[in-house]
Amino acid sequence: IPSNLEPPLTDASAEFQTMMFDGCLRNFAEVGVPECAMGITGSKTTVALVGDSTAAMWTPAFQKVAVERRWRLEMMGKGGCPPLDLPIISYVLHREYTECEQWRGEVVARLRAERPHVVVLTMMRRYGSESFPSGFTSYDQAWLDSLTRTTRQLRETGASVLVLGGGISRNQVKFDIGSLLVDLGDGDAIHFNGFDPLDPNATPVLD
Repeated sequence: IPSNLEPPLTDASAEFQTMMFDGCLRNFAEVGVPECAMGITGSKTTVALVGDSTAAMWTPAFQKVAVERRWRLEMMGKGGCPPLDLPIISYVLHREYTECEQWRGEVVARLRAERPHVVVLTMMRRYGSESFPSGFTSYDQAWLDSLTRTTRQLRETGASVLVLGGGISRNQVKFDIGSLLVDLGDGDAIHFNGFDPLDPNATPVLD
């Protein structure tokens, strides 16, 4: 290993904790929903970001906007665990993913208790592929029905629900570049600009 490797391997452990947001992103064996408040933690406007590991990927962008718009951001994420009420097989544990099912229930209970203004759902779209066997396939009818049930369930808490990239498959996309505005009331909104559903390497920007 080169002595001048950048970044150095000695930083790997710290970088891993940063990526996991010090336990906010639960690993495959962990359950529970720790307090993971970011942004302006005393704000009366709360946005909950919920999903599998993609929730952690979106967190830096939401953190930036939360500070700018003076929101309280709650991140609730668990690796390989989409926020859907479907039985799931872990592609890492190679068995029924009971930890995921327990975690989902804990998340819903917390959202019902805390009643955030907005719930943002995000999840990987490759479940059921050869690389990620899970017992269901992203965009199949069971997946779509579950996403509908989950969205309705969360709306019953009084929250607005935003699904990042959900509800459409690639062959249903009729545009190249999209823009999405979510009104939070009181003059606040989330705006996603530069989202290209046909380009997996595209980088949506929150502005």
